[in-house]
Amino acid sequence: MSRERRVPEDSADYARWLADRIEERGARTTTRLSPTAAWFVAMALRGYARLLDGREAAEMLFTISFEDDRYVQIQSACQAGEVAWEAFHLAIAAAPDRRIVLRHSGRIIGEHGGTAGSGPMLITATGAGTPDPS
Repeated sequence: MSRERRVPEDSADYARWLADRIEERGARTTTRLSPTAAWFVAMALRGYARLLDGREAAEMLFTISFEDDRYVQIQSACQAGEVAWEAFHLAIAAAPDRRIVLRHSGRIIGEHGGTAGSGPMLITATGAGTPDPS
């Protein structure tokens, strides 16, 4: 059994790591938490990790998200435009039937409509969409 130790930090990665350790410990040994309580604590930490993911994504200049009428799911976030465009095209290849949006500081700069055969669109300064040349 390895005893990995980590310095506590306020990050989504750490919250997920801690949730996994609590869930593992609750499942294999008697602790002060019942197995059910350990599961609920781990679930709460994973929810907190999702909250931190959103906060961390908000600090990034570019975000790529899957969107539908009710939900927006951040798929990736980064600081570099070239990386963002590549991630956008990879997301389209992975899920061509979904609506995928690329934003720069909250402004939509690329959009895939979610229908097979509709390619990505560049959003111009006038707001009109033109086919992406890449």
